[in-house]
Order: sequence, then structure tokens, then C-alpha cells
Amino acid sequence: MKLIFKENTSLSLFVFLSSTFLLCFVCLGVILFYNGQKLYNNAGYVEVDVIWKSNLPVNAISKQIDKIVNLYGFVFVKNIAQNDLDLFQGISEPFLNEITLPLTSVFKYKITDSNRKNLSSTLNKIKSLPEVKGIVYSDTKLSILNNWHKFRSRVILPLGVGLVATVFILIIFSLRLLLLDKREEIEVLYLVGASPFYVLKPLILFSGLLLTLSGILALTFAYSLFFYLKNVGLWFGLALSFLPLSYLFTFFIFLLFISMLASLTAFFAFQKKL
Repeated sequence: MKLIFKENTSLSLFVFLSSTFLLCFVCLGVILFYNGQKLYNNAGYVEVDVIWKSNLPVNAISKQIDKIVNLYGFVFVKNIAQNDLDLFQGISEPFLNEITLPLTSVFKYKITDSNRKNLSSTLNKIKSLPEVKGIVYSDTKLSILNNWHKFRSRVILPLGVGLVATVFILIIFSLRLLLLDKREEIEVLYLVGASPFYVLKPLILFSGLLLTLSGILALTFAYSLFFYLKNVGLWFGLALSFLPLSYLFTFFIFLLFISMLASLTAFFAFQKKL
């Protein structure tokens, strides 16, 4: 290890900081992928609130509820009247009596692979009913459900591959510079009978240690940023969660694989120049 580290602290520090910066974005991308996939797989039901027009008779509303349930496959949950709204708790009763709030019906819609793409058109059909004043639902959640595959394949995957490839190339070139800087010492080692593995071993240890430390620091930064992202997600009705242990374990195994592959690539490229 002394052969690698000696007089190369500035290069090692540069590679360490650069790898940490890039891996931090990798961690954030994995967090985004994990939560998006989790939301997509566990979507279950989408809650839709249907606001009826004022002064509609009860039988007309009941008829439309049956239509939404039977024709569009929604599950009726409950009706919300004016005195049921928690939003108006604390407002004086005389003032509240001056406000005319329409009746709202709460429905749930089960998301399946077959009806996922047709949900937007179904909601527009309900919204166009003459008895309906408007509908309320999580547009962010619906957008994620409809566009998750495109976002995953066109944004997250290319970005993740690009960042990992950049880290891989950075490690290769840094190891090649370290080997070229110590070329004379390595040639002397070969002359006295040292095996190629004797030179390769510190390379693997160096790159593995560097990427492991960079990964730990990157995860620390990503974990700190996660609390901010979690609060942002709550604004859109999304409950984000951090990576589980299985993801973290795979992340470090992948870093070790990258370090070994980069070490072998740099070493064999250096061997050809001897």
C-alpha cells in the first residue's frame, strides 16, 4: 500500500472527493428509484373526491354515486357534509352558517395494470357529468403512476449509468497515473522476482478502500438531503422512505466490484507499456 499512497496524497484526495460527489448523486438516484418503484407497486387505490353541485336532491346524488360505482368501477367510501369538514374546525358557527358547502362523495379506485392508462380519461368522464362541480385527487401520484416507466428508463437509468461510468473511468485513470508515477519502482520489483499479483494487490486494496470511504460519505450526505426531500414529498402527498439494508448491501458490493474491475483494467493497460 505504501507503494501506492506514498507521495500521491493530492491525487488520492482529488479522486476521493470527486468519487464522493458523483456517488452522492448515484445514491439520490437510487433513493428516487426505490421510492418510485415502491409507489408504483403499492399504489393499490387512488382516492377521488367528487364535489356535487349545490342544491342537488339526495336521490339525484345517490343515482350518480351508483353510476360511478357500477359503470366506472369505483368503490364508494363515504359522503362528507358541511359539519364533517375538519378544515373548518375553530371557525365560529354564525360565520360558518353563511358558507354554503356542497356535498362531497369520497371514492377509491383500485389501480391495476389493465386500467392504469385509462384512469385519466375515466376521471375526465366523471368530471364532465352535469351533476358534478369538480373532482379532487392526487395529480402527482397519478402522474407518477402513468409515467413511471418512461421516467425510469429515460431519466434515472441513463443518469445512473453515466455517473457510475464516470466514477469507473476516474478510478481507472487515477490508478494508471499512480502506476506510471511508480513505474521505475515497479520495474525494480519485477527484476527481483515480484509477481504481477504483488503489484495488483495494493491497487485493489487502494481502489476498494477509496470507493468504500467515498460510498460511506456519499450515503451520509444523501441521508442528510433525504430529510429535505421527504418534506418536499409530503407537500405532494408522497411518503418517501430511505433505502433498506438490502439496497445498501448491494450498493457496497457493487462498489467493490467496480474497484476490482477498474484495478484489473488499469493494471493490464499498464502491463502493455512495460
